[in-house]
Amino acid sequence: AAPGLQAATRLAARLANETPAGRDSQARAAWQEQYARAAAERERLTRELSSQVASARMALERLDLTGADVQKAIAADAALVDLLRVRDRYVAWVLRAKGDAARVELGAAEAIDAACAAFVAAIAGDLGDATSREAVAKAGTALRALVWAPLESLLGEGVKRVVLCPDAALASVPFAALP
Repeated sequence: AAPGLQAATRLAARLANETPAGRDSQARAAWQEQYARAAAERERLTRELSSQVASARMALERLDLTGADVQKAIAADAALVDLLRVRDRYVAWVLRAKGDAARVELGAAEAIDAACAAFVAAIAGDLGDATSREAVAKAGTALRALVWAPLESLLGEGVKRVVLCPDAALASVPFAALP
């Protein structure tokens, strides 16, 4: 919506600067109609954009959330996994509806970043043939061993849904595609 809003704003500004000279009432009426349409579109897009960012604005206003507040929002059959790159390594926290958050050291960022890049490249280059499927499986297995395997045991029994909050290179990974 933002590019559309910018375009409507530019059009309204351009039309404002192109006020018809002289006394040609038809030209003036046509200009007024064009300007009114551009202004109305700008207003519509402004309202649309405002409604789209309302939830983000409310979240920013709630920066006082605690771990307990987040935990209350987690279903009994779910887990929240927060993956964070800290300088030269990755760390994860697993949070369930009950209990303390569990911290996991995942390992060197260089190795995990390389595994992420290899997996994403394998998926992007997948031609649907056996060689491509093998490359995706190999890269996915390597990434799974580095990132998912250390977390799996901390999820516990009964977890049917995992909410991931990935950081850095992990944000590019389609975790559902891991083998």
